[in-house]
Amino acid sequence: MTQQSAKSALSADGSVLWPTITTHWQTDTLRLLQEDALLAILADRDLLAVMPTGSGKSLCYQAPAATRERLTVVVSPLIALMKDQVDALNRRGIAAAFLNSSQHPREQDEIMRDLRLFKYKLLYISPERLTCPEGLAMLTQLPLASFAIDEAHCISQWGHDFRPAYSQLCIIRQVWPDMPIHAFTASATLKVRMDIIDSLKLDDPIILVGDVDRPNLFLCVEQRRPGIMQLLEFIRSHHSATHASPGIVYCATRRETELIADQLEADGIVCGAYHAGLEDDRRRQVQDEFMRGGLDLVVATIAFGMGIDRPDIRFIAHTCMPSSMEIYHQEIGRAGRDGLHADCVIFYSFDDIEWWSRLFEWDDQELMWQGQAGPGASGKRSYPDQKRALLQAMDDYCTERTVCRHQMLCEYFGQGAQALCGYRCDNCTAGIPAGSKTSTTGIPAGSNTSTAGIPAGSNTNTAGLRAGGPSRGVSPAGNYGPARAGKDISFPNQRKEAPTGNPTLLSCSQRFSRWKPTPEKGVGVTRGNRSRARRCSLPGRWATGGHSTGYENMT
Repeated sequence: MTQQSAKSALSADGSVLWPTITTHWQTDTLRLLQEDALLAILADRDLLAVMPTGSGKSLCYQAPAATRERLTVVVSPLIALMKDQVDALNRRGIAAAFLNSSQHPREQDEIMRDLRLFKYKLLYISPERLTCPEGLAMLTQLPLASFAIDEAHCISQWGHDFRPAYSQLCIIRQVWPDMPIHAFTASATLKVRMDIIDSLKLDDPIILVGDVDRPNLFLCVEQRRPGIMQLLEFIRSHHSATHASPGIVYCATRRETELIADQLEADGIVCGAYHAGLEDDRRRQVQDEFMRGGLDLVVATIAFGMGIDRPDIRFIAHTCMPSSMEIYHQEIGRAGRDGLHADCVIFYSFDDIEWWSRLFEWDDQELMWQGQAGPGASGKRSYPDQKRALLQAMDDYCTERTVCRHQMLCEYFGQGAQALCGYRCDNCTAGIPAGSKTSTTGIPAGSNTSTAGIPAGSNTNTAGLRAGGPSRGVSPAGNYGPARAGKDISFPNQRKEAPTGNPTLLSCSQRFSRWKPTPEKGVGVTRGNRSRARRCSLPGRWATGGHSTGYENMT
């Protein structure tokens, strides 16, 4: 749909939606799929929209809500995300509020009083509060227009961030059988999409699925080496004497986040650490400085990124393998939203999958204690088992060295085989350092591209090599990425166990810090006035005060 036709459709029958968008969002253009989602909501149809990070999902339910007399309820999983969304709406002149555990009871009472006086257009609420008897009783007393379910992948146990309270949202259909329900998420496989539809009892929904592929991103996996220098070199490759390109470094644990941030600061890189264990004011300060451009590098756990809409992020680095393809896709989706080149690298070690697997064993034990897994549980696969399946897919992605990484992402999310990216991933090109400016004048248009170095029988397709792009293929030695002397960065294609005694196969905490914990004895970690110690059985990892992992619940 063209912008002119979208404007006409959204202004039809006296609708004030288009004027609302131009006035409050100060834009006269819509992004891909936004107009289709808006039309579905205007028609009071149930909707499932899988729109990649940065595609403007929130506008799709916020703008219609601003034009209606009744209240739109938005289910959101994170306190920080609720506050960001509500603050942005109020700045635009749209009355919105949230209810969550961060508020004083007196403040909550005032908001509920104003709700009964119809002072708000949108109410943000957690799934736990909505599904509790008090929450349901409150909402049944209010005139409602629709429900918007943000981060809807949390409904599915096959999603990368399953949250049990989301699975209880089926009660919406029971209490409000004719109420439109609109589900939004940034990434979802076909299995997850079907789970969302079934769990929410969506009635003949309109299903919108955006493009997974981001051709402006260079995707790379490098074997992790000891020390801070590998990450430091990658960051410095995006810096010049007068300019530091914005970027995000993702870590698996809170402790690791602080260690790496301290090391980078010691080496002259200005950065901020961000994780859910920090004080609210500190998190807010780091996020605001990054959004305003006063800070160009954030070292963070998965807690950072939702609601971040900085268009000029030039690189994303993962200090270890993410725990799922969905998380990986969401996190790299924060780079290059302006359409310009951005680099995304995973510093991978063979023991990453073992570390995550042991972490999932802890989760499995907790679920068994709660009666949700193990003997006596339902016949379905347990959630930890499903997380391990997601983890294995991520490990397969990292160890694969013959298939285009853009192809692998597209196929994983059910969008079919794509043409080779040509030179936008390490598997399709060799000898181009991450962050370098690649030439597009290597091959005359129409010339035959070479497949030298690609193993016989590999499932590669040269039809997608771009005319005029460099034809480097895979090097005869089987290596990829920056071809530096004395550096072995090759991976065996079929690898199940890491070689023993290899000094490069170290975990992230050992790599990025000169401080090495002694897991067998337990080490005291001082934070403020509290000192806590924990015995850590995972080799090379240190957790402080319970599960200090990338899975962070901020509600």
